[in-house]
Amino acid sequence: MLDPAFYRFFTSSGTVAIIAILLFGFVLWSTFAVAVAMSHELLPQNVGLASGIMLGLAIGFGGLGVAVNGMIADHYSLAAALGTIPIPIAGAVLLLLVLPYPWKSLKNPW
Repeated sequence: MLDPAFYRFFTSSGTVAIIAILLFGFVLWSTFAVAVAMSHELLPQNVGLASGIMLGLAIGFGGLGVAVNGMIADHYSLAAALGTIPIPIAGAVLLLLVLPYPWKSLKNPW
């Protein structure tokens, strides 16, 4: 599902578009704290390493993704490039399903 602020950015112009992209950026970056906290729970004895890996890989792969997405847009179209964005998200969901996260082993108390 498309984020409302991201959708508003594409369907508007001027000040509304600028406010929408700022809101989208805020929402996007707000997930980093949760990701770092999750990594601390997965590697409690190495929280510095966990933080570095989470932030370093996220920013590094984000930069690579932008470059690849730009190449797709140059060779095909902007629509094709935007259509590829859900692919890494689906991959991340699949990786999340196989993570040995602590709450997965807890029984539902209700």
